[in-house]
Amino acid sequence: MSARVGFSADGARPIGDVFASLLNRGARRRKGAVVRRGSVLRGSMRGFFRAVDPKSKGLTLKAAKRFDKLTKTKGKRNGALGYTGLLVLEALFDIVDYRTGRLEPSYKWIHERTKLSISAISAALKRLASNGFLKIVRRYERTDNNEGGPPVRQISNAYRIELPFVAAKTLRTPPPAPIPDDEAARCEEASAEYERMICQLPDWQQPIVRANVVDQSLEAALCRLGRLVFAADRPATSCDSSPQ
Repeated sequence: MSARVGFSADGARPIGDVFASLLNRGARRRKGAVVRRGSVLRGSMRGFFRAVDPKSKGLTLKAAKRFDKLTKTKGKRNGALGYTGLLVLEALFDIVDYRTGRLEPSYKWIHERTKLSISAISAALKRLASNGFLKIVRRYERTDNNEGGPPVRQISNAYRIELPFVAAKTLRTPPPAPIPDDEAARCEEASAEYERMICQLPDWQQPIVRANVVDQSLEAALCRLGRLVFAADRPATSCDSSPQ
């Protein structure tokens, strides 16, 4: 049997009401009812937050700085995390609830804390997450709006600070101790004295000495060749009058 005129196919509601419902649904989407892909409902993240040891702040920041330095390539100012990544990570440690591990700041709060732009904050968070220093979960919540507004809305992300294994390894490998000032001065003076000694040698011998050739037979061959070349170019000023 065909549907009655003016009613939906199941005869339950007038077609006008169906169209109105569809239009209202589209309006709710335009007002922000649609949440970002991968978002989870607030309150359904049991086990995500973990207590944070206060001592871990210094260790994690130290490891992050070493990791960033080790991943810096030639010609680049920053490593994998960058200055902004380290700044955001430090700001997150300032707000985390160490007892529960709860960490859910808004971008606005991070901006007020770091003075970074929203785009810089977003990029920094992504770098921290991709390198294992952060776990990020997008979230939404129900609005219980019965007056035609959006039924759900996006809220701030939830974060969990991590110490990735590759960065933790840098804590077990202390950087070399700085050279004392007196030792550095002594080495510099010894290097200058060595250079003065080399400059007193004949021109043909200086590059051979600087090359620090280990093979004695090769060194002897280079010396013979150097004397011959120097004598051919400047026979009157040769410093070695007894070639072998």
